[in-house]
Amino acid sequence: PWPGWLFYASMEYNPRNAIWRDAPFLNAYVTRCQSILQSGNPSNDVALYWPIYDIWHSPEGMQQRLTVHGPEWLTESSTGEAAKWLKSNGYGFDYISDRQLAAGLAKPYRVVMVPKTEHMPIDTLKVLIALADEGKPVVFLESLPRDVPGFKDYNQRRGELQSLVKNKERMVVDWEGLRDRLESSGVRREPMVDSGLEFIRRTHESGFHYFVANMGEQPVDGWIALGTPLESAVIMDPRSGETGMATLNEDNEIYLQLLPGETRILRTFQNKAGDGPSWPLLENVKEDPLTLEGKWNVTFIEVDPKLPDPFETSELESWTESGGEESKRFAGTARYSLEFTLPETKADDWTIDLGEVRESARVSLNGKPAANLWSVP
Repeated sequence: PWPGWLFYASMEYNPRNAIWRDAPFLNAYVTRCQSILQSGNPSNDVALYWPIYDIWHSPEGMQQRLTVHGPEWLTESSTGEAAKWLKSNGYGFDYISDRQLAAGLAKPYRVVMVPKTEHMPIDTLKVLIALADEGKPVVFLESLPRDVPGFKDYNQRRGELQSLVKNKERMVVDWEGLRDRLESSGVRREPMVDSGLEFIRRTHESGFHYFVANMGEQPVDGWIALGTPLESAVIMDPRSGETGMATLNEDNEIYLQLLPGETRILRTFQNKAGDGPSWPLLENVKEDPLTLEGKWNVTFIEVDPKLPDPFETSELESWTESGGEESKRFAGTARYSLEFTLPETKADDWTIDLGEVRESARVSLNGKPAANLWSVP
């Protein structure tokens, strides 16, 4: 039946897609995010070594496939374990390879961290030791490398490695001491992860940008400390484009409110006082919600080759449930409309709960646009 079949893992991004009509709102969100994330410079403090030779020395060797359905080559490796620990504890990091170390690309980082590694090239080990001798903190997690990759001149190279790691035990740290070692090395921790938030931190000319996402199941509503100094901050909503000055307390913590799935961009300033309207903070009023009663008029308006007949329903639910047979196969846009009168209740603002929206919706009140719904929440 129309519109036909599509490969399950591809995206049908064309006028037949259910979100096509509201795709500009998605594109605007991406544009706002990327305008920040592609500006300035990265601000990750940890360079996490990627021990590729351990991967190749595993029984699967070079036959391991980098597929979305089999990520064990990373997630169940020592590197994956270290990466998960860094992320969950609020430390920004980038992966770094043998070639990148040889090219001197570790210099901007505050720490080079080596997960538990069995096989390491001699040249890589020499670079790490040289960085440590120059004063760069280099941390070997759990143990020093024990062997070299490959069998060419094996005994000679293995002996050289053993000579290089001799008396270098001070560079080794266990999991329990890792946080103290990172903090003593000046690595900045972002406490917001303790509230279930995730972040990307970048620099700009006067401070930092934070892309903050609530990927948890609980809303966040409270004071959030940052790992970098600030005097003021602007909160930006990449979904709506709204901005406002953040509310700060005496400890320079920022008050954030994010529902599960919501994102914000923080633009902090280290030596600049804020100027402009404040970001609004919402307070829930503990009163019984108002149920909108009456008949919803449902009219099909565009896309499908044949539009089903309009109908009325007392429940705000999918047209596949309340409409006729033609409605069950309709994949397009419909208009739900209802007339109601608000009670004379004192309120600074009102929110409306539409339930589960599929796949997007434009909300208008008294003929004026009120919201565009296309994401979670």
